Amino acid sequence: MSVEDNFRQVPRFDGVAWVHRHKPVWVVEYPKTSLAALHWRGFYAIGRVKCADAPWSTDNRLISMVSFKTLAGALRAADGFAIPVGSGSRA
Repeated sequence: MSVEDNFRQVPRFDGVAWVHRHKPVWVVEYPKTSLAALHWRGFYAIGRVKCADAPWSTDNRLISMVSFKTLAGALRAADGFAIPVGSGSRA
């Protein structure tokens, strides 16, 4: 089983997110702009996740202060991220 198998694509208001199947973490693609190259960011839920298809609808934080240059790198980081105790339990 690959890291990618732990995620599923979920439509988002501004594109697609890769949401982890078992943890309240997800990855979002940010397109290239005049100020930044294409990159990915990983997030984790602080609050209780009521809707598994939209974890970004609760309070959340970045899993890293740096962006990832590849989707694979972002997915690996999100998959291995240790959720802080008391954060993001699924409803």
